[in-house]
Amino acid sequence: MLRRLLIDHMIPRALATRGDLVLHASAVATPRGAVVFAGPGGAGKSTLAARMALRGHPVMADDTVRLEDRAGRTWVHPTHALLRIRDPVLPLLGEAAALTRPLEGEPGRRVLDARSSPLRFASKAVPLRRLFLLDAPDPALDATEPAKGCPRPGRNGRRGRRDALVAVLDCAFRADPWDIEAFRRLVDRVALSPLLDRVRWISPSDNRHETRPPDR
Repeated sequence: MLRRLLIDHMIPRALATRGDLVLHASAVATPRGAVVFAGPGGAGKSTLAARMALRGHPVMADDTVRLEDRAGRTWVHPTHALLRIRDPVLPLLGEAAALTRPLEGEPGRRVLDARSSPLRFASKAVPLRRLFLLDAPDPALDATEPAKGCPRPGRNGRRGRRDALVAVLDCAFRADPWDIEAFRRLVDRVALSPLLDRVRWISPSDNRHETRPPDR
């Protein structure tokens, strides 16, 4: 439990304090670059990452993804290899469900270690290919837990760069939510980041059933 507190809360906020961009997200590496899934709790971030991992794509992170802009590109850094999976989605993992173990302190969840064969864990930073922003889960599909983390983005109308900026900011770790100057710097950084050009959206129905996200 202490280890999870350190990895999931203290370290991301410490990185945010020094100016790093860290998102509530999961990530896998593909031959064309890293694919990141960001969204509220229960949207399917870990499930999508796990299913892509079972297709042979190395896991880069779950729940916390560190991004870096350099040389005109956004790079995704591997953080930790543990994927947290809700019990209801275990059947989607097939035989790999047997590789999971109970998650201490969180009934109804299990851990899948990407360092366990046949899965793989990425060992180095990879350029960002896509940042998929996941809509909040439909209550009719999963009413067991309220959405938490990134707030629900609007589903009506056309969503453009401004919508992507707001959604990314909602998913970003912040050391002090009341530090207005730090938030302004974060807004300026994300607004100018090439990662916004890599954003795509996924609906709840896609989250539940797609093994490989659309690459548009």
